[in-house]
Amino acid sequence: MKPKLRIAMAAVGLMAFSTFLTIAPAALAETSDSQVLENMTIQGIDSHWNDAITTAQALEAAVKHLCSEHSDQSLTAARASWKNAWVAWNKTLPYLIGPAGHMADRIGKPCNATVLEAVVASNEFAGMRQGNDVRGYTAVEYLLFASQDSQEAVANERCLHLTDITAEITARLTRAKTQWDQDYREAFLNAGNGQPYLNPNEALSQVVAQTMNIIEDTVRERIGFPTNFNNGPARPDLLDAPYSKTSLEGLQAIAQGVASVMIGDGTHGLLNLLATRDGIAHEKDPGLAKDIRKQIQRLDKNLEKLKNKKEPLYTVIKKKPSALKGVYKDMSKLEDMIAEAAMTLELDVKKGLEAQMLRQ
Repeated sequence: MKPKLRIAMAAVGLMAFSTFLTIAPAALAETSDSQVLENMTIQGIDSHWNDAITTAQALEAAVKHLCSEHSDQSLTAARASWKNAWVAWNKTLPYLIGPAGHMADRIGKPCNATVLEAVVASNEFAGMRQGNDVRGYTAVEYLLFASQDSQEAVANERCLHLTDITAEITARLTRAKTQWDQDYREAFLNAGNGQPYLNPNEALSQVVAQTMNIIEDTVRERIGFPTNFNNGPARPDLLDAPYSKTSLEGLQAIAQGVASVMIGDGTHGLLNLLATRDGIAHEKDPGLAKDIRKQIQRLDKNLEKLKNKKEPLYTVIKKKPSALKGVYKDMSKLEDMIAEAAMTLELDVKKGLEAQMLRQ
């Protein structure tokens, strides 16, 4: 698929998602644990992981083309492929469970531009090319977008490193999906039939815990540090994807991933379960389900307002450091509400510092 067409389709997808959020159902339909697990498996995990793999493969192919052709046109195509892959990866974050549990540590960490420049300058520091801080999506972004033209992008050892990183991203995503399909998917889908999940809540807890972890990381790392609106001048250079200026698209993708966990297909999502199922110790809470949906809509609208400024987020917060404060508050409140929902649904989910300590 041509880069322009892929970008156009992505834009249509964003509009469709935003429209979906604004349509409030007359009443949340009664749903069951098995229906939620099925929806989360097929529409959530399978769909998002497959998109991440497809866009990673396209990025790998685009980088190979750049390295063989050395043209500015091929660099433009590789950059477009990176943006598609970056958005797909961020939508996947709430679903990184099972075999993908620690994948972000390898391919999703911020890169160290100083070290990265050294390891691609010559073979002298080739032994440092396996470090997590010079690999993954962010390292590819730097090598593609920090370069002035295609000749700089392929200079020295850049192509060697670019092709190695993009091949690793594809391989790790594909391997995790294969392992999921073979060893985890059926158990997750049919949770409650026995080992390893004695009841559906044990399976659902993993996704909800990961969702809360991602919100926590986003609030602190992707919004708190770059905006620094409580402690001093903003640091837009600390934003995710600062070289490609797609920080806002990344935040929107994370919000969409979180919304897909909670809303699902609108009929068999966690919010439906929250609104219609009584637990052993807690009663159903349709009011909270409605409030969470409204909070997701509020977050989506605030992100859309930033998008309507027609400027990269880097420029927006440089002009107005407090521009992301509303999104910060929206996500913090949403995390608290999901924590309350997890308690009502009787899920084994930890929050904040306790969750971070358990992840070590």
